[in-house]
Amino acid sequence: MRRAGADRVIAPAAIGGRRIATLVTRPGMVDFLDVVTHGTEEDLVLEEVVVLAGGPLVGWSLRQLQMRQRHGLTVLAVQSGGRSTNTHPHPDTRLSAGDVLVVIASRKALTELRS
Repeated sequence: MRRAGADRVIAPAAIGGRRIATLVTRPGMVDFLDVVTHGTEEDLVLEEVVVLAGGPLVGWSLRQLQMRQRHGLTVLAVQSGGRSTNTHPHPDTRLSAGDVLVVIASRKALTELRS
């Protein structure tokens, strides 16, 4: 499938096997991730935020933006320009157009950030 041009290949048996193993070993974590990734009633969500060219996030560091203090968002990871994902970004990480932030926040905080 990759040779045919697919960017990603989904193997349902592998995904199912990993999920079952995780349910057995860490059921609380699975429940939490289900709520923040698929829940519609909970206020807390896991989401991607794209840093737009010319937007207010470009050029600023995570420390300067104070996302948690000002907006209630926690940045879990930063994917820089589609190249690499930093799953423990340093506060001095500077954001560039095209970066993708993986955040956990309330729906209200995400709405405010996007506006």
